[in-house]
Amino acid sequence: MSESGELRILFLEDLPEDEALSAFYLIMKVKDMGFAVDASLASGEDAVARAEKCRPDLVLMDINLAAEMSGIEAVRRIKLLFDAPVIFITGYSDASIRKQADELNPIAFFVKPLDIAALERTIRRNAEVERRERKE
Repeated sequence: MSESGELRILFLEDLPEDEALSAFYLIMKVKDMGFAVDASLASGEDAVARAEKCRPDLVLMDINLAAEMSGIEAVRRIKLLFDAPVIFITGYSDASIRKQADELNPIAFFVKPLDIAALERTIRRNAEVERRERKE
């Protein structure tokens, strides 16, 4: 958590230009919830480098990225660096993708269209767990 006690969230969603507005909307909604968002609309490689640098409290990761590295592979690499809680977001509900994601023990898996209220509940529940663990 940041020095102010704010949960730091790394958000990665690689969308075509015509869909970028929905990613920016999600970023603004998460910020409106009171969380610090380090947003990246780049690649999985960039997400790994950014996660190593900023050590987020939570990672919101789109599974399907346009670059070579998938969101699943990016999370796998981030978890080699440190154990960050992850929420996967995807437009696909394919069972094989879900199985790969589940191997990384995410705290949640959301299929688009995203239920913002459910996302907020999940983030807040994770933030509370983080606060309790820090007090112990």
